Amino acid sequence: MDAVFNMNLTEEKNTAEPTLSACMIVKNEEKFLAQCLDSIKDIVDEIIIVDTGSTDSTVEIAKHYTDKVYFHEWQNNFSEARNHSLQYAAGNWILIIDADEKLEKDDVKILRHALKYNEYDSIFFSVLSDLPSGVSRNYSQRVFRRGKGYYDGIVHNQLVCEGSALVTDIRMYHYGYNLNPEKMLKKYKRTEFLLKNQLADKPNFGFAWMNLVRIYKCQELWDDVIKTAEEALNSKREFLDDSVYQMLMYDMAYALFTKGEYGIAEKSCMELLKSYPDNLDVNFLIGSINICKKNYQKSIRNYMNYLRLSEGNQGNSKFTNLIVDTYASQGQAWNNIGSAHAELGQPDRAIDAYIKAISHKNDPIYYENLARTYLKQNRIEDVTRILLDADALGIATDKMLSQLAELNHIQGKINEAVEYIRRAVEKNGSEIKHRMNLGRLLIMQGNTEEAQIIFGEALAIEPRSPEVLHNLAMISLRLQERGKSKGYIDRIMKLEGIGSSQYMTMGNDLVTMKEHEFAIPFYEKCLQAEPKNSSALTNLATCYAETGKYESAILGYKAALNLCPGDSTIIRNLFVMKKIIESNLVENDLAPNYASMPNRII
Repeated sequence: MDAVFNMNLTEEKNTAEPTLSACMIVKNEEKFLAQCLDSIKDIVDEIIIVDTGSTDSTVEIAKHYTDKVYFHEWQNNFSEARNHSLQYAAGNWILIIDADEKLEKDDVKILRHALKYNEYDSIFFSVLSDLPSGVSRNYSQRVFRRGKGYYDGIVHNQLVCEGSALVTDIRMYHYGYNLNPEKMLKKYKRTEFLLKNQLADKPNFGFAWMNLVRIYKCQELWDDVIKTAEEALNSKREFLDDSVYQMLMYDMAYALFTKGEYGIAEKSCMELLKSYPDNLDVNFLIGSINICKKNYQKSIRNYMNYLRLSEGNQGNSKFTNLIVDTYASQGQAWNNIGSAHAELGQPDRAIDAYIKAISHKNDPIYYENLARTYLKQNRIEDVTRILLDADALGIATDKMLSQLAELNHIQGKINEAVEYIRRAVEKNGSEIKHRMNLGRLLIMQGNTEEAQIIFGEALAIEPRSPEVLHNLAMISLRLQERGKSKGYIDRIMKLEGIGSSQYMTMGNDLVTMKEHEFAIPFYEKCLQAEPKNSSALTNLATCYAETGKYESAILGYKAALNLCPGDSTIIRNLFVMKKIIESNLVENDLAPNYASMPNRII
């Protein structure tokens, strides 16, 4: 089949307005069907819908748009159903569209213009598929003269059409690969089953091998991707056309990359680029490989090459059967270039790259990275501006909202900080740090009771978090709930894996509140892990003194003095303790003036 790559045809041979029939096969497509039919209802002369067993409202929706709704039993064969739909068409041309697709209305004039020429018998569209990872593109024959074509293949059916084809950039949007995980898994398994049946019947059908590998890739079954791709490449190479070969090599390299086998993945990419240097996906992937290998300069060159190629390929209909995963990944490329410059200690270049990334797509990750880079340069106004811009666009993540809360906290705007951190909690309720920060800000706001509730919610998420238990103990003391506080402290004491510095900090917090009795076990735990910690010994001795345990205080101060001979504070406190014991002044109103200890307020 010959292909024409542009619309510069010299002679309009058909002056009559040609008719166009849309032929569809559907089953349980209530989610997308109306959107699809709205996009074509004013373009086509008739809509033919063949239902293969819907149990939802698909048929009712279809009948709002056409009276040509037919029923046909599903035979586990997409081409059989597709060919069945063709028999009802009366138009000069056939338009094939699926329920989860829609036609770009701005391109209708191009389509109507193309239908008037007689030099070719089919028309390729640019199909843009919405994926969780972005937008992919492939070209697909979607319009052909009635009687000139039929479909072959039980799944991922292909048009077999006589004559030459015109390749255009008429856009068709596909939404069927971005459903919820349960629906996608069901779809993948159905397609996998049909592809295996197809290969059992046609073991040398390269297109089916390519699609089976891709189905494994979509399910993130990386070992299956590698094994199946290698089998096809090693035993079926003579049956693989250029497009299938590139797809198999790329998907295999991507799977190796995802498994962390960067060296083998890079080798596969370099082998492919020798013959196909303009492959967008491979140029992008090798940039990602070099990022992971910390070859940042190389990765920048790889991504820049990808950007150069993508810019040259955006506006023309270069015919290819490839599915281009990175068709719209220019923003991601600039983002990765920014990250590479950041790793190389080039913040200004990183900032420029992140700004270019944002110009391509308002992705929250790009905003986060730009804000982080500004923050490292202490450009607080720029950090605030970028985060507020993201918030105004409705794409602020919980991390961004938390950062805005922190910035407002630093400026003393506690009420504003509370509102931002509340939104962070609403956006990501499983992130315990957001709840802890909200609880701390509520305490600063004087809302201790709500803070107790918030920390209680945090404890329900992480019941063994020493930080949460400690904060609840502190709050309970503020609310005069000493029994509750002791219960939380007892739970902390039973936990394992707490570092000596953390025990020290928690003890200091309690001393700040003059809760010396509750602070004692924290200093004791600190000393079990770090017996020669003079600060812990001194603080523990002071707590003993404040609770009337003078002899224990003297022993503690002596141990601390052995570690820090000549320390004037320890010597003074030790002298005071001896005087108290010698003079039996335990009940005297003259309380000893102990050295102050480090404080930390939550």
